[in-house]
Amino acid sequence: MIQNETKSPEILKAERQVEQAKARLAEAKRKESAKKRSDENKHKYMMGGIVHKYFPECYGFDEHELNRILAAAIKSEQCQRIIEIVKRESAGNETHISQNYGTNQSD
Repeated sequence: MIQNETKSPEILKAERQVEQAKARLAEAKRKESAKKRSDENKHKYMMGGIVHKYFPECYGFDEHELNRILAAAIKSEQCQRIIEIVKRESAGNETHISQNYGTNQSD
């Protein structure tokens, strides 16, 4: 039996391409993860700004206390009504936008 310990140029080239593809995949995943983290952070900052805008005393409470306050506020009947109104308005805006651009947002 003949055993060839050296690799052919074709195999070496293919192995390099595999390693390059792995590196490109890792980079794409890293960029996607960084983008997601950035988007989440922007949303957190926006939400914190909104809470502070309407509840400036919020910095005087710890996380547990704020959770209790916000949970009660969001569960209130008035807040639930507003949430439903905003959802309906948003749904109407999506339909209006999709009609203007000829796309279907409900897919």
